[in-house]
Amino acid sequence: MNDWTVTPLAASLGARIDGVRLNEASEVELGVLQDLLDEHHLLLVSGQDGFSVADHIRVGESFGDPYVH
Repeated sequence: MNDWTVTPLAASLGARIDGVRLNEASEVELGVLQDLLDEHHLLLVSGQDGFSVADHIRVGESFGDPYVH
């Protein structure tokens, strides 16, 4: 989290997060992301090469029950 950069975007458009690797994020880091989402309402997370379906599900579940369309 110390390497993360949070850049707010226009007024209420959200924030860009740099420096986080979601596929390696701990439960504590995912909690911090939830707090940032609550604050900014939208997060753009850059640099997620190699982000698998399993990673997507794990991270998604940290925000609540995934909804399958």
